[in-house]
Amino acid sequence: MSNELANIADGNLLSPETARRVNIQAKNYSEIQNIEKVGVIKNEYHYHASDNIIDESSDDIDLGFQYDKYHLFVIGSEPEAFSYNNFIIPIEKVLSVEDTSEVVRNKYLPMTEEVISELKGYVAIIARENAEYGEFADSDQEVKIAKIEEITIQNNGIRIKYKGLGKKKKSELYRFSEELGMGSGRRIPEFKYNHWAIKEVNLRDVFRKAKIQLFDFI
Repeated sequence: MSNELANIADGNLLSPETARRVNIQAKNYSEIQNIEKVGVIKNEYHYHASDNIIDESSDDIDLGFQYDKYHLFVIGSEPEAFSYNNFIIPIEKVLSVEDTSEVVRNKYLPMTEEVISELKGYVAIIARENAEYGEFADSDQEVKIAKIEEITIQNNGIRIKYKGLGKKKKSELYRFSEELGMGSGRRIPEFKYNHWAIKEVNLRDVFRKAKIQLFDFI
């Protein structure tokens, strides 16, 4: 860990020059304070700051992800579906031909231990089904940005255990659904039904272009 990041971890106030070197952007560099260590993944330190900080660089810190693909999980529409840190995807809904390319399916099916290890290296979007089939996202529905911690093959499907890294309004994704590989138009078909897809899309790049921070760290 660099001296600059060590200073952040110690809660020290950074000079404008140092702040720029560690790629922290703020409304006013003199207001960079109250920076808190919020988690450790792969021995890297990650931080968020007070509301005065526009931290557009949190997704630049190495979280150990590969970004050339991402997982899309769509689970039950009921609010309870988001109450736990795990869920089950039925076998027939795993990397279905409608939502995942043949190249990706051939690469990751069947799911061996080696495949599972690789799949855990991709960031995930976890969303609930739309409340009514074919309708827009409810205004209060959110999606989770997550790290997959466990993938377990069971008789009744595949259990996914995850750690949340952020939440976004589902309605935000409608603005750039085509870039996310979800299709385009006034409705996103993939939010209509329960399934697991892998998209050959760099999620970090799409969020940057949309000026939305990928990870919240809250």
